[in-house]
Amino acid sequence: MKIIADCAIPFLEDVLTPFAEVVRIAGKAITAADVRDADALIVRTRTRCDARLLAGSRVRMIATATIGFDHIDLGWCAAHGIRVTTAAGCNARGVLQWIGAALVHLARVQGWQPDDRTLGIVGVGHVGSLVKEYAEAWGFRVLCCDPPREERERLGFLPLEEVAAQADLLTFHTPLDETTRHLADERLLGMLRPDAVVINTSRGEVVDGEALVRSGHPCALDVWEHEPAIDRTLPRPDPDRHPPHRRLLRAGQGQRHRPCRSMRWPAISACPSPGGIPPKQPLHPAPDLVAGTLPHHRRSLRHRGRKPPAEGEPDGFRSPARPLRLPPRIFLAESVLFSYFLPVRKHANMYQRIIKPVLFSLTIERAHRAVLLLLRCIGLIPGGRWLLRKCYAEAHPSLEREVFGIRFPNPVGLAAGFDRNGEAIRELSALGFGFVEIGTVTPRPQGGNPRPRVFRLPRDRAIINRIGLSNHGLEAMIRHLQRNRGKGIVGCNIGKNTDTPPENAAADYLKAFRSLYQYADYFTVNISCDNSCRDEFSHTPEHILQILGPARAECARYRP
Repeated sequence: MKIIADCAIPFLEDVLTPFAEVVRIAGKAITAADVRDADALIVRTRTRCDARLLAGSRVRMIATATIGFDHIDLGWCAAHGIRVTTAAGCNARGVLQWIGAALVHLARVQGWQPDDRTLGIVGVGHVGSLVKEYAEAWGFRVLCCDPPREERERLGFLPLEEVAAQADLLTFHTPLDETTRHLADERLLGMLRPDAVVINTSRGEVVDGEALVRSGHPCALDVWEHEPAIDRTLPRPDPDRHPPHRRLLRAGQGQRHRPCRSMRWPAISACPSPGGIPPKQPLHPAPDLVAGTLPHHRRSLRHRGRKPPAEGEPDGFRSPARPLRLPPRIFLAESVLFSYFLPVRKHANMYQRIIKPVLFSLTIERAHRAVLLLLRCIGLIPGGRWLLRKCYAEAHPSLEREVFGIRFPNPVGLAAGFDRNGEAIRELSALGFGFVEIGTVTPRPQGGNPRPRVFRLPRDRAIINRIGLSNHGLEAMIRHLQRNRGKGIVGCNIGKNTDTPPENAAADYLKAFRSLYQYADYFTVNISCDNSCRDEFSHTPEHILQILGPARAECARYRP
């Protein structure tokens, strides 16, 4: 068997040499004489496979290392018994990451949040389906158009004109054929809102470049007509001539864009497309687009700590802040003090004489923060967590419990409310807790009730707590989980934002569930806190089922 292959496609010899003779030729240089005695072709878009190339040859199969097939005359091949196969979906993840980066850039320069925008998707195939799911997880209102799928499957996709009229951003993910060539023509572009952004990552000819320039719409283009030649009709971004909302974002023109480090959206994970999602790998909202990276596994992620939003600062934008770092002198002093004071078991009066007076001299919330900070400092000391386990943890087979398929080392755990943001998970697990429940976490950060909100009752040895679901939000929680996740059992307590109306409560819970699924061993759904449920409607069985139903369906999807 003889195979003619594009010389730009790597590693073919190692795979095919035992079975066939592989001849390498540049894609544009492949001629009819080259393929006359070939049995198969492996090509890219550079090679036009039609009657001119294939007539009189013995080729019976064409494999293209691309998603598209516009360079292959499918009708002629079918009529002459030539099988054609494509690499459908091969770069869907890469395109998704490009789209994510473009959206973050546009949001940064235009000053909007995903919740404020409607994303129109034209073509809901391998790429379009991924973009749809991630865009919905990010908070976009998504409208889809795919006439061929709608005709076959009746999925409720909208007509192209309706999507164009409502979209703030219109992205194209269609193959190129006679029906899609210049799909975005002057007529369609005229239906868009004046400030609507056109995004094209499919084929350059899908969008009429000249009509796009005349329309004046901002655009983000990964492809353009007549590529790889640079389309000089598309002007370069000019800060003096074009304000941020009119700039063009184009690939291949030497324009470099800094990663948006103040934008904090959910991450793009490397999970497979719907139908093949493995357990514990959900459709997760954030690469860390914020850090300019697109991680593929939570254990390989790198993180940057960030401060909570300042008062009046828009949600989704944060000021960068470094993770906790101890100066060398303080680190050494902490190590010495830690090694002496930690074994409280051997110093029976230590807590009563030293620790308790110090903590009780502070307000409750300051004492709480001090303890969390101390735990984090212990975690930074070499051997700190090991010493915690040595002093406090108890392990025995008789203490183990199995509940809902989860094996707990002991039945005593830390309830939600202490570590609301997941800052000291590993240290708390080292103290011997059978599980650590973090939260309650809400999709967006919220400050909780106004101070004073926690009160000591010394005579009763009790505390009144009405903090009110104060937390830093999902994104801070994810960062801490990515950095602090250990071997212990971790539960996530999820709730809705106080300002979310009851009819939209299910969306808040579902967003938190999706975002935290890959990090949590179990979930607690907080539907009883007054800050989440302030009206009678919130406590009805119908409302509870409205919240739990989508989460159960989502869980069944991840774990069929």
